[in-house]
Amino acid sequence: MNFKFSVSIVLSRPALIFKAMLYGAVVFAVLVAIGSGILIPTLRPLYAELSAVFSSIEQGFYDFTSGSATLDKMLLGFREALFDMPAIIGRHGGKLIASYFVVVALIFISGFLKGTFDLALASNIDDYMSSKMKSGFSSKYFSHIAVSLRYAPLRAAIDAVAYALIFLIMYCFVRYTVGFFGFFSITVAAVLGIALLSFKFAVFSEWLPRILKGEKVVSSLKSSVMSIKSPGFGKKFFGAACHYTVFVICIFAFTVPTFGFILIAVLPLGVCLLRTMELVGFYGSEGRKFYIDDYNICG
Repeated sequence: MNFKFSVSIVLSRPALIFKAMLYGAVVFAVLVAIGSGILIPTLRPLYAELSAVFSSIEQGFYDFTSGSATLDKMLLGFREALFDMPAIIGRHGGKLIASYFVVVALIFISGFLKGTFDLALASNIDDYMSSKMKSGFSSKYFSHIAVSLRYAPLRAAIDAVAYALIFLIMYCFVRYTVGFFGFFSITVAAVLGIALLSFKFAVFSEWLPRILKGEKVVSSLKSSVMSIKSPGFGKKFFGAACHYTVFVICIFAFTVPTFGFILIAVLPLGVCLLRTMELVGFYGSEGRKFYIDDYNICG
């Protein structure tokens, strides 16, 4: 029911989806501009040398297919090119390491900016659920900026570690089972990933609602983690599992037919749904009534 109520609330506030889309587009554009401005000049020498290697491989293959070179000569050229690649990468090792740090920094910045947005978004949804008040997003963003600056970096760090662990678990599962189960192991890994993401959501689902209630950032985090023992934890997990399942199906089913444009709508919608599901679960655990649309109250 958490997922159903959340869908109803989000569809009652379509403007929030558009604002999430606009905010995401601005953040993406800024990060791409910063990243390309730093990474392209840094990696251009490496790219130029690797391009020369791949060009030589391509030329050797063309000479062989056109009859102007033997198979032995083509394979010899391939071998020389492959031996050159480690040396080229070694010469630019410092630049590669620096580029990794830049990418990590950009990922952290994106998580930080998402954290500041999440708090304003949750506050806006909370106003609607509690009193059907449609407050402005910009005012919410800046009125919570002091708390956001404490919440966002901690959230970004926790999310980065959690997502890295989930990816590692899925990767290890596929690597050590694909030889036995084939493609089926990838399907099981996707189900495992959904379960882990749902568990992560349920564990931290009370963090933002408790901050909006007036609790400190760290104390609300501890309370959210301890909610794993509460009776409503299963509902939160099941609602998140429904959300992520629908989310994954939409991406796999419609990304190619829509040339990727489905992501423009699905990603901001997913963010709005997750924040709403957090509040719906929290309202339910406290026995509070809330609006699910302009005319119906639940609780």
